[in-house]
Amino acid sequence: MTGFKITYHNEARLGDTMLLSRSAEENSRVYVQGTSPDGINFFEAAIVREP
Repeated sequence: MTGFKITYHNEARLGDTMLLSRSAEENSRVYVQGTSPDGINFFEAAIVREP
């Protein structure tokens, strides 16, 4: 099943700078993380696709 799961940790506000990091695909999943330059974790997401 293809799907998307996102977990919010902190609210990003208008004008905040967000850095996005993407993992390599592993076991049909790609992970994305959004953090501030100060290291505040905004969200983590997993994108799952059918092999």
